[in-house]
Amino acid sequence: LDASLISRNRLLADSLSRWQNLENFEDEALEWLARENLSPSHRRILLQRLKRPDVPGLVSLILEDMNNPTNPTSFGAFPIHQALTLAQLRELQQGKPDLLNNQAFVNAWLIRLQPDADSNWRHDSSLALAYLEKLWDFARTLPPGQNSLKAHVLYHRLALERSRNNYDRA
Repeated sequence: LDASLISRNRLLADSLSRWQNLENFEDEALEWLARENLSPSHRRILLQRLKRPDVPGLVSLILEDMNNPTNPTSFGAFPIHQALTLAQLRELQQGKPDLLNNQAFVNAWLIRLQPDADSNWRHDSSLALAYLEKLWDFARTLPPGQNSLKAHVLYHRLALERSRNNYDRA
């Protein structure tokens, strides 16, 4: 049996030429497929199927899909967008700065800033202050279209300071 007939590269090329989708690939093969040079339609199907953000080069794949000149997608179109880590969101925002105007992107970032479930930040003012500072560090970078979020964060910061009897005029 000629090994080249059943080589991975040969089977991949055959599979991609025969099927317009990736249904003939198991979920376990998706991480491997992410490293291949896929067509825009295959790349989009791959992004639709991915469930975990630990795929090498995932941010690059998402950026390529968002910057597709014929059929771009917006952030939040696929479940994998909501699974990205904060570091991946930062990398994505550096590659596409206008994402700060996308509400789904801003919401995903805000969710990543939340304290973990084990912290009692609602009743511990020092933890609440740290959380509000992280929120403000992000919110102040947002465009004017997000001014209501900025005002919301500042309101809660003022309310926290008032509850601590701290009336800093600055």
